[in-house]
Amino acid sequence: MDNVEPKILILGETASPRPSNPDLSYHERSMWIVLSKIFQNDYKPVKDIKLMSHKKIKSYLEIRTAVLSKGICIWDVLADVHEKQKSNNGSRNKNKRLKKQRDKHPNDIMKFLNQNPSIRMVACIGKKTYTSFTNLNDLSTNFSVQKNIECIVLPSSSP
Repeated sequence: MDNVEPKILILGETASPRPSNPDLSYHERSMWIVLSKIFQNDYKPVKDIKLMSHKKIKSYLEIRTAVLSKGICIWDVLADVHEKQKSNNGSRNKNKRLKKQRDKHPNDIMKFLNQNPSIRMVACIGKKTYTSFTNLNDLSTNFSVQKNIECIVLPSSSP
């Protein structure tokens, strides 16, 4: 939403598939269950985009628009969160996943916050997201005071 000043940045960290349609990014995230209740929408996340009916797509686009129109931004701590490493049989390869955890590439959230001074709150979905956000951004203990931004940890929305 180009004409809406962002007020809240919701951060996540959970890996998700890269959608073939960028308009449907994050459609499978469990956070929509919570946001749907707040915004009185009946959207329920669908893991497989191929199974999304036209009605589900419309519902997702409506809830996403409602959230964004209120100045709520959604982003990931990690830039490479959509990249999944799989072995030949389709299951995650533990060694590659462990290596990936050591080679995390953060999004430049501090730059984003500096470019959007209207943001007054960073809400991390779960303690793991908060830990990654603070560790990867080398935040000082008085980040909230310096930036005048409240940083909170939300309960994980994962089932």
